[in-house]
Amino acid sequence: MTSALRILEQITTDFTIFEKNQVLTESQLNSVTDYLNDQARLMRIHLLGVGVVAGLRVSISSESIKATKGVGITTDGDLLYYSNDIVFDRFLEYGKTYPKYAPFYVGVAPGETMIPVYELIAQNAQDPRSAIFPLSEFTIQTTKELKNMVAVLLMESYINDPDICTGLIATI
Repeated sequence: MTSALRILEQITTDFTIFEKNQVLTESQLNSVTDYLNDQARLMRIHLLGVGVVAGLRVSISSESIKATKGVGITTDGDLLYYSNDIVFDRFLEYGKTYPKYAPFYVGVAPGETMIPVYELIAQNAQDPRSAIFPLSEFTIQTTKELKNMVAVLLMESYINDPDICTGLIATI
């Protein structure tokens, strides 16, 4: 099971100072970007706050769920942004092989039992995964009422290192 990338679990509190004509290593350069990245994330969390900043209102119909355009801040300081309204018309169960988020689990030992979580699929989005159902079948497939569910906006970040020449790209 993959654990979710949580950048602020270890906050970078220092960075390298460069000297004239110095040859820089990757760790020296990364120390600066790590420090600035952590500072920006901490500023968003502590000065602006976690949650919905503007928009991102959720509405439901019998066959779709709509989230309006808007912006929010995750607990890890990421900006979540939709430039347009988005409509979800399909869903699938959030699998136990997906990244692990502690709030999705209950029980005596951490990670013991996962609560039922469902992922919404955007209208017209191509998704090769199996077991995707139309939202109109939610109650039939899950025995739960869609109107009694809670919408959680979740953003996953991954480190992408395609090869040694291109460096790392954080994918959101």
